[in-house]
Amino acid sequence: QLGQDFYFADVESQRNYSSFITILNPPGARSANVTISYIAGGSQIATTTLVVAAGQRATTTPIALGVNQTSALYVHSDQPIMVERPTYFSTSRSNINGPVTGANSIAGTKSPGKDWLFAEGYTGLNFHEYIVLANFDSSNPANVTVNLEYSNG
Repeated sequence: QLGQDFYFADVESQRNYSSFITILNPPGARSANVTISYIAGGSQIATTTLVVAAGQRATTTPIALGVNQTSALYVHSDQPIMVERPTYFSTSRSNINGPVTGANSIAGTKSPGKDWLFAEGYTGLNFHEYIVLANFDSSNPANVTVNLEYSNG
């Protein structure tokens, strides 16, 4: 869904991870002025601006700005756009033989929230479930409770 503000809790750009920020400005729109802010440790660590023409797509990476750490991301546009964050990885885990490779892609949420529901929470052998949280308001600490609910109640 199109919007002007998008939030991402997890943008990974450390060794063996490649994250991208992809932006679509739909046909028939005006050029979009987009500001991307990277946040870590309660502070903005980098920012960049892009102009995305109507009917065009733009891509940037945190590495292009020298961001070489896990960060949260806030994207603002003066026009309705769509933003996603694909990440590709090839890494290793101590209890798994050989490399672990894969990819994931998420669309940004349009606003921070207090309640989130996730359909999957698989915790079986050789599976590593990650839930990444970000607090975009550094002046108000977040008190977080995570509940894992099993299918048998």
